[in-house]
Amino acid sequence: MSHDLSADLPVTSLVDAPVLNVVSAVLAPSGKALSDAVSPEASQSNPLAPYLRRVIALDVLVVLCALSTAVVAALNGGISEMPISSVGVVAASWALALIFGGCYRLRYLATGVEEFRRITAAALVALSLVAVLNLFGIRPLDRLFVTLAIAFGLVLLLLGRHLMRRWLRGRWRTGACQLRVLVIGNTASVRPMISALSSDAQARYRVVGVVPPPLSSIGPEAWAQAVAASIEVGAADVVAIARPGAFPAESVKALAWHLDPQRVSLMISSTETDHAGPRLTRTPVAGMQMIQLDEPQLGSALTIAKRVTDLVVALALIVLLSPLLLLIALVISMTSRGSAIHVQERMGWHGQPFRMLKFRTMRQGSHEQRHLILGQPDDQIALRYQNDPRITMVGRVLRRWSLDELPQLFNVVGGSMSLVGPRPMLEEELELLAPADHQRHLIKPGVTGLWQVSGRKNVQWDERIRLDLWYVAHWSPALDLVIVLRTAKAVLAGGGAY
Repeated sequence: MSHDLSADLPVTSLVDAPVLNVVSAVLAPSGKALSDAVSPEASQSNPLAPYLRRVIALDVLVVLCALSTAVVAALNGGISEMPISSVGVVAASWALALIFGGCYRLRYLATGVEEFRRITAAALVALSLVAVLNLFGIRPLDRLFVTLAIAFGLVLLLLGRHLMRRWLRGRWRTGACQLRVLVIGNTASVRPMISALSSDAQARYRVVGVVPPPLSSIGPEAWAQAVAASIEVGAADVVAIARPGAFPAESVKALAWHLDPQRVSLMISSTETDHAGPRLTRTPVAGMQMIQLDEPQLGSALTIAKRVTDLVVALALIVLLSPLLLLIALVISMTSRGSAIHVQERMGWHGQPFRMLKFRTMRQGSHEQRHLILGQPDDQIALRYQNDPRITMVGRVLRRWSLDELPQLFNVVGGSMSLVGPRPMLEEELELLAPADHQRHLIKPGVTGLWQVSGRKNVQWDERIRLDLWYVAHWSPALDLVIVLRTAKAVLAGGGAY
């Protein structure tokens, strides 16, 4: 049954924007899910994308100008020559600092203080990177050149962003480059929010529709899917929730997960930070105190850094450990029948199957007895793992020191796995997951992960899923480093290794 909020709230009198007819019962008249009835082509690009391209172009010109000016000043200051490679090192360090410092994330563009803070921090990071290179003698650079380049460039970058911000505000006043907002709430709660967004002095936001709150007759996942479909219909960039305290917490959390792949920001008019999950920050929006969900990191430049790190580290470990790998394969072949490498189909990134490699630790053909011996995951499965009769003597040693996982370094090189991530599941285990639990597949499975360093097989099934979801929500390079360090400790301790 369709519910049109325009029957209750004259939104068109508050803002010149259409009101979306949202299917509250999730089913369209045809009986198909609303998300299936929406064409992907309905979605539009972020309205700030043209502004972002101009900002990047201006930053490139500013950095080149600063480097050129610093080269001239250094040469006039007594430096005989300035190798082009030295200029390239500073430029590359600065570019990396700006990218990974979030200076081009749409959320922080034209925000004023936060944008300027990130640019300043990026300049300091670039200076630190160059200082480290100088310290180890990797690329000796003239201090006068580096100091002048970054100091002059920082001033120009801040000035350039200020001018671009003034230009963007002018565009907002004409109705261009505005962020499209989909408001969620009942009649009483959406009125003040729509009024505040529509009367914002900067005119940064434009309300494109209203969606009713979740109904008790449908589940959180179904409601979140319906809202996600509405986002595509209205081409929204921001979802603003009015009075989330009246919403079931699980509904808001499910919606937060659905916004991640759509690159849509979530703003909540509340002080209750337990609703939207991770990445929460308070920020003033159109005179209202809002809680904002940060942009997801899963598709950002940090993901590229994660892949590069995976590739470099995995290749280095394969070369370093190649004698050990050959020795283990030889021992397995000599002590039991069958191939030294066991290939098993697991579920990986976005739930797609892949072939995972392990050293064989069981008798040949033992996988056919898995269900009879281990059964479904429950509170006693750790004990059944520990007394699994299929494991060979060599296999128990390999499992004790996690050496059976080493062939997965080849999976990492091939791109089907990462060094750190949720452990890949068997296909038959997928039926044990709740709909929201599939968010664990938004990131590549890992050779090690958070629940592995929290007790390995001693960790109960529900706790494993919780830890996997926490990792996906809070992923960062620093978290990966912590898990790698804890992995070494967990392997030495040996708890849950069977």
